[in-house]
Amino acid sequence: TPARLEIFSKFARETYFGNMRGQYFPYMLTGRGVTRSGYTMRSGNVGLARSLMNTDPTHKDEYELIAKKLENTAHSSQGITPISKLYYIGDYISHNRPGYQYSIRTTSSRTYRSEWGNDEGYETYFMSDASNAILQEGNEYGNIYGVWDWAKIPGVTNPLLPRGHIPNSQSSMAAGTSTRGTQPFVGGVTDNLYSAYVYTQRDSWVTNNRQGKRVSISTIADKAWFMFDEEIVCLGSSLTSNATHADLGDLELITTVNQGLLKGEVLVGTKSGNVEKYALGANKEFDNNVQWVIHNNIGYVFPKGGQARLETATKSGAWSDNNYSESNETVSEDLFALWLSHGKKAKNEEYVYFVIPNVSSAADIQEYWDSKLKDIEILENNDAIQAVRHKALGIWQIIFRKPATFKHNELILKANQPGAVMVKDIDTETGKASVYVGDVMQYGKILKFGLDI
Repeated sequence: TPARLEIFSKFARETYFGNMRGQYFPYMLTGRGVTRSGYTMRSGNVGLARSLMNTDPTHKDEYELIAKKLENTAHSSQGITPISKLYYIGDYISHNRPGYQYSIRTTSSRTYRSEWGNDEGYETYFMSDASNAILQEGNEYGNIYGVWDWAKIPGVTNPLLPRGHIPNSQSSMAAGTSTRGTQPFVGGVTDNLYSAYVYTQRDSWVTNNRQGKRVSISTIADKAWFMFDEEIVCLGSSLTSNATHADLGDLELITTVNQGLLKGEVLVGTKSGNVEKYALGANKEFDNNVQWVIHNNIGYVFPKGGQARLETATKSGAWSDNNYSESNETVSEDLFALWLSHGKKAKNEEYVYFVIPNVSSAADIQEYWDSKLKDIEILENNDAIQAVRHKALGIWQIIFRKPATFKHNELILKANQPGAVMVKDIDTETGKASVYVGDVMQYGKILKFGLDI
């Protein structure tokens, strides 16, 4: 029937194809399939898109553009309308602008962690813990996964384990088990244009890895993202870890900012005003003196510094390392990795960094630092409240991790239980504002908020 066709068409256009960038699917949406060579590259879906042009002629032009992107004859940005879509049932969010796509995949007590099974997906354990994908062209990660460092998945806070020492996922198709996340406070709030998203990480798992070595994950993290037009603000608080490995002892806790294919030089702006350039072969530790980093037209800003680490190196591996059915031939790729170190035995550490897509030069990002950074206020970043204000857009985004009162000289907001709130379009003369509320834990209870503007 036409009604059923429209339901299918909406899913195909807005969800299945809508989550692609160019020819590529975000890696975290493929589960253990990410360990199959070429699996995230979806140019083979051209036939499907073109067949839907005939099945669903009402949306023929949309399918035609989808097909052209899959054929790489139309740019990935073409036809993109700004939208921020929260998939609250699946604990996933996709924030889209013509110039970029930012995706986050998490797990709550309502959803299952990524599985391993059929002898594939061995080292994807941390992919369930708020993995991020930052896509512009779509090919930023390419077919990287045969050589990827699976302990440096973009966006994730985790113990730093060597390749081959990460334990298998707790969810195993082979063993007939599926493991949910541990916390209900995972999700966010959105007006479908801007969003705030939150992940609560409590992982106390202890197990043997494939080498038979005892590994304790033992990680706590309160993570949040605040998504606007030109930037994504990334906050972490309460970062604590007692992670250990039987042979390696205490493990360093890190948060990976990004890890992708190395494409061109890396620029680093320091607090002293210097701009440093790095090519293949860099291995640098920055002791709280980095302001920003640029690589492949994406900028990363560190307004409060941090123990940043940069590596550009040729990495080698075999797809069979993570998937028994794949080739055991050695493959190599040049990789870029940027992460923050929180040290061993981390206790109540925090981080703040911004992702700034579509910047390619030191002048571009320095202009942002000088003229636009002041528009972003980090208002709270603790175990009770994580909050950001975008002054230029007139948006307040506030995560209440527990009943609390947020106080600012321009806004007071009181929450009777955990949740997420976005306040926009405040009119101080009439006392009116647009308010969006997210029932993050999905308990179905009435959330009561007191607002004073």
